[in-house]
Amino acid sequence: MILISLLFAIVATMFAIVFINSFRSASSQYKSDMADTAKNDFAAMFLFIEPEKLLAMNMILVVVGALLVWLYSGLWVLAVIVAVVLLYLPRMFLHYFKKKRKANIVQHLPDLLLSVSRSMQAGTSLNQALEVAIEEDKGPLIQEFSLFLRELRMGVDFNDALRGMADRIDAEEFSLVTSGMMISREIGGNLAETLDRLADMIRRKIEMEGKIVALTSQGRLQGIVMTLLPILVGLALYQLEPVLMGRIFYEPIGWMVLAFVFFMEVIGYYFIRKIVNIDV
Repeated sequence: MILISLLFAIVATMFAIVFINSFRSASSQYKSDMADTAKNDFAAMFLFIEPEKLLAMNMILVVVGALLVWLYSGLWVLAVIVAVVLLYLPRMFLHYFKKKRKANIVQHLPDLLLSVSRSMQAGTSLNQALEVAIEEDKGPLIQEFSLFLRELRMGVDFNDALRGMADRIDAEEFSLVTSGMMISREIGGNLAETLDRLADMIRRKIEMEGKIVALTSQGRLQGIVMTLLPILVGLALYQLEPVLMGRIFYEPIGWMVLAFVFFMEVIGYYFIRKIVNIDV
């Protein structure tokens, strides 16, 4: 018995050491990822947040959210799921805001190009036309071009400043604009006419994408409804029969059922999104 107890203690200690080392490594990696996110992704959107504050707020949100769910429901499995979701919440918000910001930039890009084109046709240079357009508007696109002009005043090469702006925005339409501006500057030609044509092409592309979004909106809504339906039915059954449905959360076979349902939900929603997302 003493030997068995000693072996059990050794195995438990080894598992504890492995768990602690894995937890430290994961924590260090997560902290590094959060620092990179705060420095690069948020800074690219002109949101300057200190990595330590972002990490502290995220940890507080995870602990408080998981604790409230556990106190309200008494289900530690549900509390763990909520904690994992809250742990990745900053990345979800970052992806959402980046997508919205990119859409806003692309939406206002044709108007800015037309304004710059008209100013250049009136006899102004590209920098002067951009300065006039910046003074008359505001938004994410204006922030990017304001930074572009400041870099030019500081001596940054024109092509390097354009590439940096294209990397920050990361939109196909803007890449076309930067390529057209660099080619016109290198080989010559009427840059105002080039910007005018690009503005017309981007506006047509936006109109086509808007029509596709309108036609596929029903499919996207069906995907959301079909994804949420099993969850809502499960919650309703739990309210009607808490004892029977509670076995899903307290027994290993129930955990397997939840894992299988979650996997099938993710696969189903993924394929629905693939069907309704049409790239132009």
